[in-house]
Order: sequence, then structure tokens, then C-alpha cells
Amino acid sequence: PDSRRGLRELLQSGVARTAAVGRIELHDAFRVPALAAERPIAPEQDRALTQHLLGLMDESIHQRYEGARVRRYLTLLPEAGEYQRLAEIAGNESERLLEVGLAAFTKSILEASVIRPEIPPEDRFWTLDAIAFWELQEEDLDRASERVAQMETLAAENTLGPRSKIALLVKHVLLSAHRGDVGQLRAREREANAARLAPAEARIVRYNIATGLFLADEYRSVIRMTATLIQEYYEVLGLR
Repeated sequence: PDSRRGLRELLQSGVARTAAVGRIELHDAFRVPALAAERPIAPEQDRALTQHLLGLMDESIHQRYEGARVRRYLTLLPEAGEYQRLAEIAGNESERLLEVGLAAFTKSILEASVIRPEIPPEDRFWTLDAIAFWELQEEDLDRASERVAQMETLAAENTLGPRSKIALLVKHVLLSAHRGDVGQLRAREREANAARLAPAEARIVRYNIATGLFLADEYRSVIRMTATLIQEYYEVLGLR
């Protein structure tokens, strides 16, 4: 009885199929994992296969952005050590993830990734940055502030890439903006001016400061900052 029940479950799930009268065989799609279970794949082969699978899934998602595909793709990214790619998607595609109902799932993947002992400091920093972004969207300022403090510690204790400085500055600006702290926004503006940022970085910071000032009803300052930004973006886009 147990064996018959097991065969029925295999057939119903699609793992096995009927090939001929009285004959049942394993579905082709399950032959590779079955062989892998019998003969373990070497770590380097496993990594290569995972990267290849991610490439195929990336192409598939660009063609058709579906919740089930994206969910599996996001799950595979930390398994492949692609933490920064995960953080990038969480930040740049937040609206699409909301649309397919994967906001909470994405945040859970980020939170599970950031506590992995093997995650490198740089990857941990950007994963925290993505989590802080989502918590700011949720208006959870206390948790977002904790994430930014952890980012500060990582930046102080490790040699991170140059983008980390602007990421921290922007997060501080966004925290001040959500709190309506005009004094801190002014301080961050002075900090940005003294930092000699690259033009593109400076525009990002000033845009976020202007957004914060707008939320704080500082409309004259917003007009002053955005008037300059508009002209700069016209030049970048070749419109003048």
C-alpha cells in the first residue's frame, strides 16, 4: 500500500510519468537532480551550474515578469553569492515587486541574507542599504535608523567601495526628510558640498535633499535647488 501510494504521489506531482502499459519512468526534468543526489556535484560545478541557471532565468524574467519566476530567481541569488545583485533588484525594481506581490518575500530574503556568516562586508553593506530603503518606504524609521547605524559600523571597520559614502549620505538625508528635520537636511547639504562628489552623485544627493525640504514645507529652498537641478539635467540629456 505504501509503495502504491508513493507511486500515485509521484505521478500526480509530475515527478514520474507513464511511459507504456505497466511502465513508469522518471520525468526528464528530474533526472539531473536525481543523479546529483546519487553522485554529489563538486562545489565549483555547482556554482557554474547555478550561474548558468541564473543567466537563463534572467533572460526569461526580462521576457515575462511573473511572480513565480521572480520568486525563484530571488531565492537563487543569495545561494549563488549574488548579494549585491539581490540588493540592486530590491532597490531598483521595488514597484514591480509590489505589483507581483513579492514585497514581503523580497524583504525576507534580504533579512535572511544579511545575517549569513559568510556574506562579505561589502555585500552585507549593500544588503543593509536595500533593507533600509524598504523600511523607509514603510515609514519604519526606527528600524531604518538601526540599519543605517550598522552600515556606518561596516564602513568604519572595512575598506568599502567609493559608492558606500554616497549611499550613507543619501540614507541620512532620507531619514532626516521623513522626520522633517530641516536642520539635519541643511547639515547634510553642507556635508555634500564639502565632499566634492562627482556630478552625478551630487545631483542624487541634492534631489533627495530637495525632496526632504519639500516634505518639510520649505518651498523657497526647494525652488532654489530644483531650478539648478533642472538645468543640469537638461544638459545631461542633451536638451540644451
